[in-house]
Amino acid sequence: MKIFRGPLSISAILILFSVFLVTAGLSRFIETDSGNILIHDIDAESYEGFMYGARLYRPLQASSMNQRPSVLLIFGTAGDRYTGDHIAMEFARRGFVVLTMEDFSRGMTGPEPDFYTENLVDAGYTFLATRSFTDHSRIGLAAFYDGAYKAVEAASFSSFASRAFICPPSGLSSGLPDDILTLSAKYESLPAYRNSSASLMIPAFHSGMLVNRSVLSALAEHFQKELKIPNDTPFWFDASSQRAQLLIGLRMVLLILLLLITAGISGRISAGGGKIYKTAAAVIVPLLIFQGTSEIMNFFLISVRIGSPFHYLPRLVQLRKHFSLSLFAGIFIFAQLIGLRFRKGARTFFISDCIAGAGVILCTAFFIPVLFSHTSVLGSIGIENAQWILLIITVLSAAGSVLFRLSDGKRTSVFASAAVSGIMFYCIFCSLPAAALF
Repeated sequence: MKIFRGPLSISAILILFSVFLVTAGLSRFIETDSGNILIHDIDAESYEGFMYGARLYRPLQASSMNQRPSVLLIFGTAGDRYTGDHIAMEFARRGFVVLTMEDFSRGMTGPEPDFYTENLVDAGYTFLATRSFTDHSRIGLAAFYDGAYKAVEAASFSSFASRAFICPPSGLSSGLPDDILTLSAKYESLPAYRNSSASLMIPAFHSGMLVNRSVLSALAEHFQKELKIPNDTPFWFDASSQRAQLLIGLRMVLLILLLLITAGISGRISAGGGKIYKTAAAVIVPLLIFQGTSEIMNFFLISVRIGSPFHYLPRLVQLRKHFSLSLFAGIFIFAQLIGLRFRKGARTFFISDCIAGAGVILCTAFFIPVLFSHTSVLGSIGIENAQWILLIITVLSAAGSVLFRLSDGKRTSVFASAAVSGIMFYCIFCSLPAAALF
């Protein structure tokens, strides 16, 4: 068994990059519904003049002569304006104007002021209620997770024509109007949120509610029923006809391809020698390509987001803004440690191979009971957060095992590969909104 596959050839790297560009184009095609959705990063101003970061999804048909119903999406501390943009895309395809917003200290929005300011839900409602292309009597609100707290605190809460809560905190289980649609995850340790006949239990995990087909269908049907403009049939179609899952899958493919490309470039540069300048170049050049590609693809060229539903590759300014020395050092050291290797007979292994293998066995053992009950083994004993830590360590180790093999196996090459992998992993997990969900 050979431990090293060896550096990728220049041709292989170019092929991977070509596939990356094609996948990015297809992702953008889906995100904009083949150009029928206009997407803009904007600022929504509060009454006191503070700016909330937001993203507007506007169908081409929306105009002052054809005012469209609108939906405000709020994700609380769990995400930024880009979280759930696959949901916004699905609504915009159906003729809704959609606004996603982020709270203070999330994404690119500044820190929270030291005095009370207008709620972001109020700021979002004001924005949608003052556009010439929106129907001001048909504004809906969908609040995910702890974003429900911001929703009920908003002065405009009762002004929305339709409201929906997805996995709201259990503390909000009473005292709310019965007409609020509430969707709760079946497989979660928290008490189920129930609200009269408007509550639905979805067979999904707490974190998976953001991408669950049933959730998206229920929300689409709800808002179509509550906000539909008379004779609006041309803008509506089957709620189960969704592209969100395909979009998410393509974005994950983009992330994997980018990791392989940068690791492959690092391996090519460091191959065949241990000079200090080659090792330094094998770290710096791939990281510049990694960050530069994400900046151009995500924000300037065709605005293609790369990553998971909860998190996308952050901009350089976000990395500086949310930099955590302890997290950076921890991931970097972890990458170097799992990059160490040992021999067993005639075979050579990385430590990452052992950790990934053990992690797969433990994850399987801990998560399989979920198929037969509402919680995992760790969740049943009150330490459900540990299962996600275990899963993250397993994923990092497995990814490291693959990326380390794109070097020539020399000590300096593996060090460079581990350094690149560690820093890329830090970029991926920097200020990870999904952490708030677990």
